[in-house]
Amino acid sequence: MTLVKSGTEAEPTAQMLAVHRDAIDQLMFLKKQQWMATNCAEAAFAAIVALDSVHSRRWPMTSAMPLMLVLAISGAGIIVLWLTETRKRSFRQRLAIFNGLFFDKDELKQLSLFSVPKPWHWDWQFFFTHVGAVVVGGAIAACFVAPPP
Repeated sequence: MTLVKSGTEAEPTAQMLAVHRDAIDQLMFLKKQQWMATNCAEAAFAAIVALDSVHSRRWPMTSAMPLMLVLAISGAGIIVLWLTETRKRSFRQRLAIFNGLFFDKDELKQLSLFSVPKPWHWDWQFFFTHVGAVVVGGAIAACFVAPPP
């Protein structure tokens, strides 16, 4: 990629604009995926609790199965959320580089943009929020489906 200079500002080429647009689109897609994974995990927990309440009296030998399903869904949900968060971080780093190329300090400040990648803990706050929702949902579901003492 080459920058076409006009005066003191860098002018983005069509290729650079396409890469920038792709990074934004990918971030939006990954954010939707995070919410979808969280919502699917919560719906699965609700389904497990509902099925367990219906079938627990009929099949007492399988009383540990719903609890194992809750643990499996929690683990899978956390892995999916971690994978999407790491991908989001790479696209955010790419956008920070583009911001540094095309905006001066005043524009960056006015638009609340960063020209260098943010520290890792800034990006992970939403990841921990989603993981918290999955863990709390799993814990609540586990309380309902755990075999009685």
